[in-house]
Amino acid sequence: MPTHSLNSSDILQGISNRDDRILSLLYEDYYPMVEQFVMRNQGNYDDAKDIFHEALIYIFQKVRKDEFSLSGNFRPYFFVICKNLWLQALRKKKNTPLEAHHLKAGELPAHLEGEEQTQLERYTLYQEYFALLGQDCRFILKKFLNGFSLARIAEELNFTAKYVKKRKYVCQKKLIDSIMADPRYDQLKITAHE
Repeated sequence: MPTHSLNSSDILQGISNRDDRILSLLYEDYYPMVEQFVMRNQGNYDDAKDIFHEALIYIFQKVRKDEFSLSGNFRPYFFVICKNLWLQALRKKKNTPLEAHHLKAGELPAHLEGEEQTQLERYTLYQEYFALLGQDCRFILKKFLNGFSLARIAEELNFTAKYVKKRKYVCQKKLIDSIMADPRYDQLKITAHE
């Protein structure tokens, strides 16, 4: 049974339970796109295997800590995690910061078509602008998206909840405005029926 017949929660549950059937299906269906991306971006087969396994471990840890929830298709999100892990590995190898990495058409895995490709491009656009936010904005928004209350975030930052609420609003607005100003936004806009 291919993974596209499974929903995201089935896949996440399978990863969490270390279900060999789910892990085998993921390897069969997803590894080729990861390998293709890593090989096109200064990597080799061993690098691709390492990144694939690191992504599974990352998701396993997030699911176990209840920090990972997913409403959309699992494949584009998995690919973005692998992409980010590989870019971090490249940065460490070169010991120099990488500029914001924009996916080029040739870098998109052949396995992603139609809506999956559009979802990946939307998520990549979001991640590019999210990475450009200040450290405090990224921290607040990540915590908020992971279900932390404003009071708890304020406590961690040693600020008032009122300040964090205002800061969250400013950060969200900046992120949304930046994304909407990007020329790619109109092409990737979510239509009313989606």
